[in-house]
Amino acid sequence: MKQLQLTLVSLLLFVVTVQACDVCGCNISNNGTGVLAAYRYNTIGVRWYNNIFQQAPEYGSTRDYFQTLEFAAQFHPTDRLRLSLFQPIKWHQRFGETSSQDANFFGLGDTRLIANYALLQNLRVIGASTLYWEVGGGIKLPTGEYDDDIHLLDLPENFNLGNASWGYIAQSTLVYNTLDVGLVLNASYQHHQAARTDYQFGHQLTANALIFSQKSFTKKWRTVPFAGIYYEQVQADKLY
Repeated sequence: MKQLQLTLVSLLLFVVTVQACDVCGCNISNNGTGVLAAYRYNTIGVRWYNNIFQQAPEYGSTRDYFQTLEFAAQFHPTDRLRLSLFQPIKWHQRFGETSSQDANFFGLGDTRLIANYALLQNLRVIGASTLYWEVGGGIKLPTGEYDDDIHLLDLPENFNLGNASWGYIAQSTLVYNTLDVGLVLNASYQHHQAARTDYQFGHQLTANALIFSQKSFTKKWRTVPFAGIYYEQVQADKLY
């Protein structure tokens, strides 16, 4: 009988300060860190992202909040195949000097479906250390609400909850694991198709390297604190 084991991963709260892009705001990839690839369990979880953007005073002194609550689930039909579902709920707010500048968007974001396959499965390298490497791909569905005329409200395109386009995802995760400490190297690329209004959202490249440890309290509960570095590159949006 298969047992669903829950792994408690420490939350990362990012405070992002942006000193450029004073018109379009911030893109949020929400690709995750890849640390759960180190645990071959069926899991469910939730992540919260909060990004704040302050416009320059000469453009109206507005303050934008991009918040995302994302529900994630992964299932292993075989030892090497991992299927993942990501469903974000987004809350985008703008507060201006006057009430006419305020905005509030809340609802479902774009759904992502990803399949990963393990090329290396617990390959023993040094002593009790193991190496795990998986590659995968998936699609992003245009399930989030999209307003074609959002610019008439003097808001940027990324204030929409979705981007009205299909996306294609490729990613790779390498995990080096000892008994209590591990290293994760993760990279992901997301390619966007043009939206129905011919607005092209920029393609996204993310990469991270992190070190994690694990502490078991019981047979079913453990914490996995981790720390590392994260890199994101987003190409410029285009309006054809």
